[in-house]
Amino acid sequence: MGRTADEMKSKQELINELKLIKDENDAILESTRALMGSQDFQTTAKVIFNCCKKVIGNISGYVALLKADGEENEVIYLDSGGRPCTVDINLPMPIRGLREIAYHTNKAVIDNNFASSKWMQYMPAGHMSVDNVLFAPLVIDQKTVGLIGLANKKGGFTKRDSDFASRIGDIVALALRNTRMIDSLKQSISDLRLAEQKLRENDERLDAIVSQTQAIIYSCRVDDINPVITYVSPNVESVLGYKPDKFIGASIDEWIKCVHSEDKNKIVLSYNIGEIITIEYRVKHVNGEYRCLHDQFKVIKNENDEMKVIGALLDITDRKDAEEQQRIIDKLDSVGLLAGGIAHDFNNLLTVSKGNVALAKFTLEQLNGDYSRIVKYLEEAEKSFQQSERLTQQLLTFSKGGSPILKTTNSLKELLLDSCEFVLKGLNIKCRWDLEDNLHNVKIDEGQINQVINNIVINATQAMPDGGYITVKAQNITLEESEQFMPIEAGEYVKISITDQGCGMPDTILDKIFDPYFTTKANGNGLGLATSLSIIKKHGGYITVDSIIDKGTTFNIFLKATFSTNEMIRHQTQQKTCSFKTGKVIIMDDQVKVREVLLKSLEDLGFEVISARDGDEAVNIYEQFSSTVEFVFLDLTVQGGKGGKETIKELKKINPLVKAFVISGYCEDQVLSKYKEYGFVGAIKKPFNLKEIKHAIMSLH
Repeated sequence: MGRTADEMKSKQELINELKLIKDENDAILESTRALMGSQDFQTTAKVIFNCCKKVIGNISGYVALLKADGEENEVIYLDSGGRPCTVDINLPMPIRGLREIAYHTNKAVIDNNFASSKWMQYMPAGHMSVDNVLFAPLVIDQKTVGLIGLANKKGGFTKRDSDFASRIGDIVALALRNTRMIDSLKQSISDLRLAEQKLRENDERLDAIVSQTQAIIYSCRVDDINPVITYVSPNVESVLGYKPDKFIGASIDEWIKCVHSEDKNKIVLSYNIGEIITIEYRVKHVNGEYRCLHDQFKVIKNENDEMKVIGALLDITDRKDAEEQQRIIDKLDSVGLLAGGIAHDFNNLLTVSKGNVALAKFTLEQLNGDYSRIVKYLEEAEKSFQQSERLTQQLLTFSKGGSPILKTTNSLKELLLDSCEFVLKGLNIKCRWDLEDNLHNVKIDEGQINQVINNIVINATQAMPDGGYITVKAQNITLEESEQFMPIEAGEYVKISITDQGCGMPDTILDKIFDPYFTTKANGNGLGLATSLSIIKKHGGYITVDSIIDKGTTFNIFLKATFSTNEMIRHQTQQKTCSFKTGKVIIMDDQVKVREVLLKSLEDLGFEVISARDGDEAVNIYEQFSSTVEFVFLDLTVQGGKGGKETIKELKKINPLVKAFVISGYCEDQVLSKYKEYGFVGAIKKPFNLKEIKHAIMSLH
């Protein structure tokens, strides 16, 4: 049967479609050949452009690259298609109009009515006539670095034209990338050839230069089936402990033997000329340890067509360790943030419990009758609260590090006794005490010093798994300038020595025990002693260690003595009297129970108390009663509201002489330790009790 006209037409359309597909594939193939066969970008761009033009059927066009300033195009190849054009191709071609859209979107754009479009205003005088245009971007690393511009196609450009031009643009972009890489490699190879020439001329001088670098320089001859090492710089001995002679002249297998078994598959034995290869792997040091090396090398061909690998090995073990430490730091930051939050909430709970116990004890003392047994139980509860306070203080110090909140104390003996007994409770280890009478006063943050003692005593117990004795000695000493070997001032100190009967430590470990993250324990984090030294340094003191194998270890803590008696006299006076001016007091805390304890404590001291939930409420109350308010107590951190640091600024605007105490159970230690700089007259740490509130108020009289 004969075919219908529609069938004939459909068949012809199919033939045309197949021919177009073949033409496109032929153009892609020819463009790829041009890409692989030429190192001259301008020549390659011309060939590829003509392939594109042949398929799409446009008359005119160009290939242009973005200049370094990012504002203009530089025409690499121009084809006017026979239409008259008197414009100098070297004139600036600003990035604007349709070109700007292609650059910004990384996509091809079409205008099939260009002669009537708004973009005509940008056409310079003498430019060839343009009926329609298609701009396809040259994209490298997701950034347009140039354009293929096509113009004047009969009937206009289609979506298929746009897609094909984009594919051609990718090939041109690849050609550009290759050209740039080749130019870079040419320069690198030129440099390496010069280096080889100098090496041949004066090996001794080059060895002297190489020995001053950290990298191990090496070269291999790769013409053979099994590459041979031809040079290794002398510093291979300082990095890995091997003499260069072990490898020079040997097969590459000699080097691979030293590579960690898990990393052997990283060693590359096939490569192309000019290729830069970078790998990282572990190599065994002569002492048996593994070092992590960064290996970067190139394959070059010298003037005699000999192939060589020239590379550099850099020891990056320390960098890898630092990266691992940073990972630990990041993890600890998260844990620390959690610890700080837990301690903050726990301190609020302790404030309520401790405050109520203190109030109960105070109430009993005011009543007639023998309540000594009840008072004794309450005192035991207070001791338990003190231990809980120490635990929260350790959480706070861990979460932020923190500046110490220094206060003069004459109860160092009690602190040592409590700290050691707390750690040793339930263990088969006992304490021997040698505490000098009349120890100097020291200015310390008791919570942080307690943490230091705990850390050292815990280490001592771990060195004595079978039990024994720990000796704790405290004495007054004078450090003379002439005998100074520590980075602290000469003068009067209290020296605390903690000695165990453990296994002792060799010098190799002793030299590292204060390094962050150094630990000999399987589950240790290496922060305990590093934190302890940091704390003591912030107190103006220092820690030294003496250790004898199989005998034991002694940690010596030096705390600077203080001879200012004003604070101690005031402290003693406060204990003897509670006579002071009373009046109106404002308290601000977001925790209801904390406000209740603070309110009852201040009422028992004779004050009229007004409570506020947050800073805004406290400011409003103070505006009403500022003339009669004696003190303001402000919680530093208020959830979802204005805290103490912001509130004191508002109160200062109302009355620059306002007397405000900052209260905190969190680790904003900068405010607590430097409260005067923030406008406060005193600082109170949570948890607190009636006595501590009274002492804070008395400190102003």
